[in-house]
Amino acid sequence: MSDPSFSKLAQSMTFESIRALNDDMATLATAVEQFPKELDSTMQKKVNRLIDITQEIEFHATSYRNALMVEARENRQSLISEIIDVLPKADERQSVGSSVFWYVLAAGLIGGVIGASLSVIALHVLA
Repeated sequence: MSDPSFSKLAQSMTFESIRALNDDMATLATAVEQFPKELDSTMQKKVNRLIDITQEIEFHATSYRNALMVEARENRQSLISEIIDVLPKADERQSVGSSVFWYVLAAGLIGGVIGASLSVIALHVLA
């Protein structure tokens, strides 16, 4: 029940051509065996690179957020100091009613600065 074309092919082949065909098949089997290992190695390198990039982005985002928080805190303290410096001078020159206005204005400004700072911090924490 063998195929007649196969027997003709087998009769026409020399021992050297059969040996070369056998070597080629062994090489092909080795290459096919190595393919999943190479693919896995390449994929693992790409995944590791993505993880490295993600960690670097996270580090820079955290550093940027911390720098923004420090800058907001410094700006808030600077503005509060300036307002406090202005208030006694205004109080000395103006009446009691006018000084109340300045205190209310200062309290509103300080509240606005604190609220804005907290909003910026909250936006960066949530981002």
